[in-house]
Amino acid sequence: MRFFLFAAVLPLVALSTSCATRSAAPAASAPALASRPPDEVRRRQTIAVYPFENNAVTARERLDFLREWLPDVVGGQLREAGELRLVERRELVKILQEQKLGASEIASKEGRLRLGRMAGAQTLVFGGFTAIAGELHIDARIVDAESGLVTRSVTARGAVGEARRLGEELAGKVAANLGVEIARRTTAAGVTGDQALRAAELYYEGVALEQQGKKDDAIERYRQALEMNRNDEEARQRLKKLLTGP
Repeated sequence: MRFFLFAAVLPLVALSTSCATRSAAPAASAPALASRPPDEVRRRQTIAVYPFENNAVTARERLDFLREWLPDVVGGQLREAGELRLVERRELVKILQEQKLGASEIASKEGRLRLGRMAGAQTLVFGGFTAIAGELHIDARIVDAESGLVTRSVTARGAVGEARRLGEELAGKVAANLGVEIARRTTAAGVTGDQALRAAELYYEGVALEQQGKKDDAIERYRQALEMNRNDEEARQRLKKLLTGP
C-alpha cells in the first residue's frame, strides 16, 4: 500500500475522475450519452495523489512522516478498488528526469498540474493536515487536471492517535466522491493509537535513511517498527532485502 517517490519529491498520490466526453452533433441513430459513465470508461480514469502538506502547529516534526503516509493510504485503497489507474511514483520520477525538472516543480499548484497532465492523469488529489493540541485535521481536494478547479473537498478529523483510522476514512471519502466503491478495505496493521503511529513513523524514517544510503540505520528502524507492529509486511520485506541483498 505504500508507493515511494525519490526522497526529494515525496509521495504523490494520484487519482482520476471522468474525462469529459465530447462528440459531434449526434446522428439520428446515435444513442444519447448516459449521465453516468459506464464501468468500462470509469476504469480507464487515471489519478495522481501528491504529498500532503504539513501544517501542524504541535508535534510538527514528529508528524512530518504523514506527508508520505497519508497519500500512500489514499492511493492504496483506490488501487484496491480496481476501477482507476493510479500513477506510479516511478512514472512521475521518470517524467521529472526526462524533462529535467526539479523537486520545486511540484511545490506549486501549476507545477503539480503540469506534471499530472504529463503523466496522463485527469484528476489530481492535493491534501494537507493540521495538528493542534492532540487533534488531527486532514483535508483533501480533488482537482481537475485540465482546468485546475477543485471539484470536491473532503475532511477527516479526530485524535492524533487515530491517524491510521482517519487516513482510511479520508480515502473512503475521496473514493466516494470519485464514484468508486472500495469493495475491500485494507486491514489496518496493528491497533490504532500511539503505538501504531510510532510504528508507522519508524517505518518512514527507515525509508528515508535507506534512500540516503544509511543502510545500518535503516535496518535498525525497520527492526524497531516490526517490534511494535509484527504485521507490517512492507517493513519486513525491506528489512529482508537490506539484510540479504536483492
